Amino acid sequence: MKTGLLIAICITLLTLSGGCRFGPPQYRASAKVVVDTNGTAPSQATIDSEVQTIRGIVPSFVSVDERFDVRHISDTSLIDVTVTTTDPDASASSCNQIVEKYVNITNAPVTRRIVEKAVVPREPIR
Repeated sequence: MKTGLLIAICITLLTLSGGCRFGPPQYRASAKVVVDTNGTAPSQATIDSEVQTIRGIVPSFVSVDERFDVRHISDTSLIDVTVTTTDPDASASSCNQIVEKYVNITNAPVTRRIVEKAVVPREPIR
């Protein structure tokens, strides 16, 4: 009976504290690019297409043990690219390689520009 109560207390404490954090530290780096269509804000369809273009580039730069995310920042022409790895240098490097490749794609009338490069994260996210 006491063992069951002790287990329940431990599970509750772990849940309230955010759970266990097993495994190596994870580092997240992100970069932002702006999408422009001849000086006008791009349509949602254009933004969606650009996000898919980046998703198509990612596999050539991100290894199996790395995670990535590509998302449109609402109400802007910005796209955020994030790479998470166990190596802070690799996180920033992979992220920057992805956005560099992306902005060099020629696809008129869309222009792309990096507005924030990824920097090497100093602290792990977990």
